[in-house]
Amino acid sequence: MIVNGILIDGTTCSGEVTIPNDVTRIGVSAFQKCTNLTSIIIPEGVTSIGYSAFENCSNLANIEIPSSVTSIGTNAFNGCTALTEVLLEGNSTLTYNDLGVDTSKVIIRLNEDDGLTWTLNTDGTMTISGTGPMKSYDDNLEGRRPYNSPVFNNSKIKKVVIEDGVTSIGDFAFMWSGLTSITIPESVTSIGNGAFFACKNLTNITIPDSVTNIKNCAFFVCDSLTSIKIPESVTRIGERAFQNCTSLTNIEIPESVTRIERSMFSGCKNLTSITIPNSVTRIERNAFSNTPWLRNKRDENPLVIVNGILIDGQTCQGKVTIPKNVTEIGECAFSNCTGLTSITIPSSVTSIGESAFSNCTGLTSITIPSSVTSIGESAFSGCSSLTSITIPESVTSIGSGAFYACTNLTSITIPSSVTSIGIDIFDNCDKSLEITVSCDSTLAKDDFGEASEKVTYRHSLVKTDAKDATYTEAGNVEYWTCENCKKHFLTDETDVEAAKEVELSEIVKPVPVQVATA
Repeated sequence: MIVNGILIDGTTCSGEVTIPNDVTRIGVSAFQKCTNLTSIIIPEGVTSIGYSAFENCSNLANIEIPSSVTSIGTNAFNGCTALTEVLLEGNSTLTYNDLGVDTSKVIIRLNEDDGLTWTLNTDGTMTISGTGPMKSYDDNLEGRRPYNSPVFNNSKIKKVVIEDGVTSIGDFAFMWSGLTSITIPESVTSIGNGAFFACKNLTNITIPDSVTNIKNCAFFVCDSLTSIKIPESVTRIGERAFQNCTSLTNIEIPESVTRIERSMFSGCKNLTSITIPNSVTRIERNAFSNTPWLRNKRDENPLVIVNGILIDGQTCQGKVTIPKNVTEIGECAFSNCTGLTSITIPSSVTSIGESAFSNCTGLTSITIPSSVTSIGESAFSGCSSLTSITIPESVTSIGSGAFYACTNLTSITIPSSVTSIGIDIFDNCDKSLEITVSCDSTLAKDDFGEASEKVTYRHSLVKTDAKDATYTEAGNVEYWTCENCKKHFLTDETDVEAAKEVELSEIVKPVPVQVATA
């Protein structure tokens, strides 16, 4: 019986029942002691289930509750001894206490809008089933994600099984969860950003051969994780993926990985063994900071070199010569190395990484070899004693803030080979700094930001001495030619704005006319 949208009596129903769409509320004791009722589907639009609504429906086995239901009265399912399953929608706001069911006897299923179903089984295991990728969630600790849904009473969930068919683990899906073990199927190809962020009870995990991508912060602060095997299928491990995994003692990076991203193992205070394959050609900043592995390497040699990349020299003092087997000075390699006074870079080096020499306050001068093609962001920022630096014609790019706060740098020349510079490149430098840019440079003054007023475009002039003309050969006045733009000038003024170009006719002294004699 339905009155004004309220279902007030259904006690004579039997079997499987679907409540009509015009119902908005299920009244108090509406199905109480309806022993012939076995299954019920509640439509979207119903907002509340009254107290004792299904009390003592002893044969009711399963029930579907839409997300529109926001309140369930006391004892709504009390005495439903045959109840084995409750199905809810993913965005349901109901809590475990609202349902009032015994999860040791009743399975609770949550249907997400990505097509996957999260099921809390009676043994406390969470099963995730369906086909396709798991949706991603935000990193807000209080944000909604199925695992921490109040309907699951998630503090009791320790084991998760992802079934075959699920193709990815979503961003922050299990963030701050209490799980101790998880089973990942061969169908999964990626593990999302922060997927297991701060899963502090997770001790080990097996990643299947199907996974190709372990994203940023995937296992960040999993401080009980003692072992993990990364399969050869993985081609990328994101930054901070294992940061502060303080129980990890060893890790083997597969040949399929070519880059170790920033802070990947930072803070792993018991990590003593790392196997790095020859396939790795890029190691980003702080990848191994605060690990015993790095400390042991420093004890062997203050210049820590991996696959030709100089990743750490922060304990160096005085004059340092980089060996010829180094091809790259890595990010933050000498950062804050205040005892460094001089550095010799070999011609084998092709790039200087981000913040490579940042805050090396004792460094006074540096010569960059002609093999180097790029200078990274903040490479020499805060080098307050640096007075001179030579940038060769081989360099094509200089990153943002590369010479930020080099307060004693008085002059620098940017060659025409440099076609790209970042922002704030010379900000907070000495007011008297003179920046010389080649006349044929593609860089505009505005590219130098606040330092644009310190920029002067100059010619590189070669003098040609005056020569008198003869009857057989033309002569010339004294003049200068720019090596870069090939223009001619009658003075040695190099400032592009002040120098006045002349035509070739103004330079040449023609062959004198010969006067015939009788």
